[in-house]
Amino acid sequence: MKDRRAKIISLFVKNIPNKDIASSLNINKSTVSRTIKAFKLNGQIQDIKQTGRPRTVATPRLKNLIKSRLKRNGKQSLRKVAKSLKVHRETVRKIVKKDLKLKPYKLQKVQKLDEKNRATRLERCKILKKRFSKISKLKIVWTDEKLFTIEQAFNKQNDRIWAEKIEDNNRYVERRQKPKSVMVWAGVCGLAKTPLIFIEEGVKVNKEVYTNDILDKVVTPWARQVFGKDYWMFQQDSAPSHKSHLAQNYCRDNFPDFIALEEWPPYSPDLNPMDYSIWSILETKACAKPHANLASLKKALKKAWHDLPMKIVKKTCMSITGRLDRCIETEGGIFEK
Repeated sequence: MKDRRAKIISLFVKNIPNKDIASSLNINKSTVSRTIKAFKLNGQIQDIKQTGRPRTVATPRLKNLIKSRLKRNGKQSLRKVAKSLKVHRETVRKIVKKDLKLKPYKLQKVQKLDEKNRATRLERCKILKKRFSKISKLKIVWTDEKLFTIEQAFNKQNDRIWAEKIEDNNRYVERRQKPKSVMVWAGVCGLAKTPLIFIEEGVKVNKEVYTNDILDKVVTPWARQVFGKDYWMFQQDSAPSHKSHLAQNYCRDNFPDFIALEEWPPYSPDLNPMDYSIWSILETKACAKPHANLASLKKALKKAWHDLPMKIVKKTCMSITGRLDRCIETEGGIFEK
């Protein structure tokens, strides 16, 4: 009886019609239908009315089929795999998890790097690692700009609502075509946070605005208050206003030390604490709910910035050594998993 059911399922997964299966095995069509129905229901080769321990469908052949399909296209869902093989999704899930030992990994958006970029990143990471080993990493000032909108921050992978039933107005995160936004500049080191600077609407952060309104009016007086006459180092990325001669010369003439244009690894948000940690923390806190206007958004950002614990800031800044090591280990490639 068990062998007959196994033969029925073997022909079924080959897309043989029920009537042809019944004819080839010389059995009643209802037996074929009942066996297939049970198979679809629980993924096991058993008759619906049968009691006792069922025979599993996780045959070596099925395991190999699933393995080969996922190897060809690891992005397809288990539901699609189950449907294509005409087996229950739970059967596929168990085989994938317990037999094949596969794990689901979320896709990440990362910076595209060519061989030249990777080589440059590798070279400059080695230089920065050696340079940082001679100074206190608490005194490296990391800076960046980010555009915030009045919309709710949303992560489609992690934002879930557990409930018995959910109304549509609680289920959706609305998006506007062109939401109001504000550009924000800020910086951190292991000892303090800079002021949070909002760039006025309509103002383009060109080399003059960046040098005069950010470096001269914000960074210099803040650094004097935090470090006094002690040594410290300034970091900025390779944005057009940052790499201008005006900004580079200002840093060279007014700061004890800074990471010059030709020293910062290209395409490296994964090496700036503001990019790989601080901004996301701020956005999660300040933009948990949509804002009615920019005034509300700015108020929330100021509060989130004020409440950001220095313990977290310090830990984030100190993690740069490990990140440089990982970038070097991957020969300048993407190391975030």
